This record gives sequence, structure tokens and C-alpha cells, in this order.
Amino acid sequence: MDFNSPSDNKIVLVTGFCTMSSNRVDKNINASGEAVKLMMKDELERRLNITLITKRVPVEYNYVDKIIPKMWKEYQPHLIIHVGVSAVSKGFTLETQARKMAYTMKDDADKIPEGCMNPSLGPENIATDLQVDLVCEEYNYDLPEDSLKAVVSNEGGNYLCEYIYYTSLCQQLNDYKSSLFVHVPPMKCQQEFEELARGLERIVEICVRQLRIQDISGDF
Repeated sequence: MDFNSPSDNKIVLVTGFCTMSSNRVDKNINASGEAVKLMMKDELERRLNITLITKRVPVEYNYVDKIIPKMWKEYQPHLIIHVGVSAVSKGFTLETQARKMAYTMKDDADKIPEGCMNPSLGPENIATDLQVDLVCEEYNYDLPEDSLKAVVSNEGGNYLCEYIYYTSLCQQLNDYKSSLFVHVPPMKCQQEFEELARGLERIVEICVRQLRIQDISGDF
């Protein structure tokens, strides 16, 4: 299959989280949403022959329950990458799996899921089929020493980040699971957001290349 053909355009969806609502005392700019907003859509689409859709999602369990299945149905993405902030991330932390249970932390609406579990129909744990270790290896290859590195993680944190990841993975239970979650550090200024955006663009490029090389079911 000729992946450079205009008829072979594929959908890539990238989400980040919104800044906390103004009624929260601990409100901070969410670096994930800012970075996703700054991704170079036109350039990526031209260079990778994809359609890139970027969205920002409120930090709310109930909203994720509704919007993620809706996005999958509406856009039918071939690749989806969710992005969120982690205080312990030093660079780009690529998560391999997500859990159904133990979501005990309150969201931006001061709520937790019923029973502290994700209502999506799926197993206790579910992993992406993307080769996350190879994505990180390629990302870090020949990277300048002072650049943010990519690392593999299997601990998403039992909050909205892991919750949204689990929800997306459950949309692909019977298919190749081309979903990924990326944690980024809590950056604060425009220059740092730009750096994150460039890194996310690189991760998208590597994942697209991986899927095209694998040619999963001829779908990518």
C-alpha cells in the first residue's frame, strides 16, 4: 500500500488537559493542553500525510466517560495520543498500560468515579500494542544532551491521565490497540510549552512510522 497517496490519509488524534477551572484555589496552567495547542498541525499533516486533530479535555472523570467514546465514534482515529502532566516526569514519560480500578483522587469537579472504577467495559489491566520501548529508543537516538528524553513507564498514576488512557484502550479491545499516553513535566512558560509541542510532534511521527512499517491489517 502506498502510504504517500492522498487517498491513504490517516486520522491522528492528540488530546491534552485543560487548565483547572477558575474556582479552584490551586489553579495552574496545564502544560499538556498548552503543548497540544501549539503543535504544528499543517506542517505535520503535510509531512506525514495524516489528518491531525487536537483537543483539550477538562480534568473531569464524567466528561472523559462521555467525550472519549464520542471522539472515537466521530473521528475513528488510526492513532490516538493522550497527553497529561506529571509532577515526577523529567521528560516525556510514555505509559504502557492503564488500570480499571482505584481512582480515588477527586477531579476538577471534586468528584470521583462511582466505585472508584472506570465504567468502560474492559479487563483489570489493559496495555497498548504500540512498541513503546522502540518509540523511546528512536526518540532518544542522537538527541542533544540537554533535551528532554523519552522514557517507558507502566505506572500511570490512577488519576485522570490513566483514566482517559484506559477509556481509549477499551475502545480497541478487539483491535490492534494504537492508543498511547504521554506524561510531560509541569512546565510554566511559553518557551517550555513550545519544547513540549516539538517533542510531541516527534512522538507522533515515530508512532505513525511504526504503524506503517507494521501495516496492521492494512489499516495504516
